Amino acid sequence: MSGEWDTRRERIVSLLRESEGPLSVDQISRILELDPKDVLEDLRHIARSLQRSREQLVALPPKCLKCGYVFNLDKPKSPSKCPKCKSEWIAKPLFKVVPR
Repeated sequence: MSGEWDTRRERIVSLLRESEGPLSVDQISRILELDPKDVLEDLRHIARSLQRSREQLVALPPKCLKCGYVFNLDKPKSPSKCPKCKSEWIAKPLFKVVPR
């Protein structure tokens, strides 16, 4: 999948390019054996870095599984509670690198 000397962010981008579907922060951290907080920070940087390339980081926003509220987030993060119904049953945001 990726080379032995790739940086952490390069490994994340390679994984998101090659995956069949979008992945959550938890899935990325489990596959690459990274801390989820580091993955979230790296995704923010990757989104900015890819703006200058022919690819983009696509994020499917988190969604409340109880009332259907869709979070409108500028930065990749995982909300803990729905502002509408206060439920903690939240679908994680999903990420994928795709061509423009």
